[in-house]
Amino acid sequence: MPGEDGRRRYEQGVVQVKDEDISKLSEATGTAALRAGWSHGHRDVSGGWLRPTVFGAVDGLVTNASLIAGLGGGGVSAHTVVLTGVAALVAGAFSMGTGEYVSVTNQNELVHAEVNLERKMLAKFPAAEQEELAGYFRDYGADPETATRMARAVSQDPGTALRVHTREELGVDPNELPSPILAGLAAWLSHRGWTALAETRPPLAAAVAPRRTGCPLGDNPSSGRGTA
Repeated sequence: MPGEDGRRRYEQGVVQVKDEDISKLSEATGTAALRAGWSHGHRDVSGGWLRPTVFGAVDGLVTNASLIAGLGGGGVSAHTVVLTGVAALVAGAFSMGTGEYVSVTNQNELVHAEVNLERKMLAKFPAAEQEELAGYFRDYGADPETATRMARAVSQDPGTALRVHTREELGVDPNELPSPILAGLAAWLSHRGWTALAETRPPLAAAVAPRRTGCPLGDNPSSGRGTA
């Protein structure tokens, strides 16, 4: 009889919870956490756009501001300062964008090559790779039996096994690699924008400031060597 069976299990200290009860508890816990302000959303930390943006901004500010300041201090004409600034803006932006695109592309190609190597190892030595995976789980604190079961379960799906091995051994997720196009565009826009900001004030100052006319050294009264 169901009631008698339930009483007997209770007396033996065995408590059974149905799957639907667990689902209700999890849903209630999640709802309460959301109401309390819980959130598990994170910003992109893979460096797909932030790193090239900062790199392009710093490069544009430092190199081009130094270039314009050097030209202005050299006494060249305002037209030369402005023309050089515009040329540096265009050339630097395309250089940064192209360089970032090529570097991220090469980095992704290296990751894909290592992922292909790991895929071959999984196909050729499945037992050794499964034991290696169990070792990772043991390092995370799982007991040997649990680690072995987890490794066996993960190894049932080749795609999941490859993704976990890649994360542990390479420190990257092959499904979340940075975009070369996004990195190149971020570097191009950042370099161009900050370069324009850095170059705005010196050319304007050079354009509106009066030109100085230097006097020959021999005609400088303060030198004490003026002509009679």
